[in-house]
Amino acid sequence: MKTKVLMIARFSRSAAAKGIANNNGLTHAADATYECLKNVKELDIEYSLVQQPAEIDDSLQQHKPKFVFIDGLWLKPEQVKALQKVHSNTIFILRIHSDAAFIAQEGTFSNWFYKYIDIPNVYVAFNGKDLYDVIKGCYSSGSHKVLYLPNMYPIDKSSDKTMTREPNIIRISSFGAARVLKNHFAQALAALKFAELLGKKLIFYININTADISGLAIYLNILYLIKQHPSCKHEVKLIEWTDHKQFLEAIREVDIGMQASLSETFNLVSCDTLATGTPIVGTKEIPWIHWIGRCNPTSHSSVISALWRAYMFRRLNVYLNRRSLKRFSDKSIKIWKKLLLGELGR
Repeated sequence: MKTKVLMIARFSRSAAAKGIANNNGLTHAADATYECLKNVKELDIEYSLVQQPAEIDDSLQQHKPKFVFIDGLWLKPEQVKALQKVHSNTIFILRIHSDAAFIAQEGTFSNWFYKYIDIPNVYVAFNGKDLYDVIKGCYSSGSHKVLYLPNMYPIDKSSDKTMTREPNIIRISSFGAARVLKNHFAQALAALKFAELLGKKLIFYININTADISGLAIYLNILYLIKQHPSCKHEVKLIEWTDHKQFLEAIREVDIGMQASLSETFNLVSCDTLATGTPIVGTKEIPWIHWIGRCNPTSHSSVISALWRAYMFRRLNVYLNRRSLKRFSDKSIKIWKKLLLGELGR
């Protein structure tokens, strides 16, 4: 008999109003995990998108899973406890997708974490190995309820594109929500210097969300940096948050995708970039990235060197990073299978 698994992710009302489902990192992570695990013959896996906690109960009643995974830190402990009481035979696993630096900005984490692990049949899973090791070591009495479940990505479904260079233009992206730890401004500086070294016009692609007040200062600094450059030739291209298919189309326009973040646990934007056949520049914070695309995010010279490698060895960058991502994802699938079919699945 197959083990029944339900994956649940939350999407916003604003996204629902636009008819968009997976337009954020958590829904995309859940979707990627589902795509990788759905072909595991021992699993019967379903995937539900919800807007409100009450919808989780409906999904549980419908699918009756042995395991339910809830992506992100949005369901209150008392809500989890109420669901567990009704569905006492189901194992609940709440997945945390951030490392310590990002979690520090979530004022609820430490309080909710203690309450989660006190609930019967409720576990907390981290997709970052370093934070998992630390948390498990800190809470020895409840360490059996702390899990390591890394992300994965169906890189086998990638496509390639014709790699042509425009004679006078270089297109570089730094997609993702504007956050200090995402390091967008420093990446814009490096991209600008790189374009100047090439003697080309820079078109710098970033995501824009007009409702995101916390990222406004970063957006404005990038706009002023590039549009008011003395050469008056550079440009910022703002890409609104949209559905995943359209996002991939935007990535296909660029020559190099940058994700030189200060804190990561997986980085789905880099995965999407590779899936379109576009070379990437990232940091050691991305656990699977190959050295050919790796840089030190606090060193502009290191970032620019990585941009040169991505520019000169585009196909090699894509090939090596896809191979590295595939190996990481295959290992992640094995870890999930061991947990679902062995350690917790008995």
